[in-house]
Amino acid sequence: MAVLINVLNLYTGGLSLANMFEGVGRFWTTLAIGVAGVALSTRPAVVQGYVQYTTDLGNLFAPIAGVLLADYIFVKHGRLELTALYRKGGPYWYWHGFNPVALAWVAVGLCVYLWTPVIYIQSLATVLVTGTGYFVSMRLLLPHFEGLSRASTISTQPVEALR
Repeated sequence: MAVLINVLNLYTGGLSLANMFEGVGRFWTTLAIGVAGVALSTRPAVVQGYVQYTTDLGNLFAPIAGVLLADYIFVKHGRLELTALYRKGGPYWYWHGFNPVALAWVAVGLCVYLWTPVIYIQSLATVLVTGTGYFVSMRLLLPHFEGLSRASTISTQPVEALR
């Protein structure tokens, strides 16, 4: 079973890398992932620190969820222009491809998560605080920044209607 799982990991890693670098074939990207995996596994610090690394990475999920939910439900009212999501310079381009308000609230949310006692349900508290803070910040900043305003006032069909 462990062999099957590792083969699937190699396959998906190679496929992901092939999607990022289209000129390189899947065989070579899978080989590169395999060589990198073996090389990293020879370093004890990488293997021992993996659990802490994934825990730290997982701590970002609650603040990201808070921002995404608040943005989609309350700022954009469940409406997106799907093709514009991938257009460089489009309405969702914000500031060089980044929404600085969202990034700031994810950073704040990470601090909220880390400082909230477990008894207060860290994830739920973080989603609520981050989402509320993001929504209030967007409402206050929308009139002053064209990039934020343009991304939040797109009037298209709800996503459900596009299916």
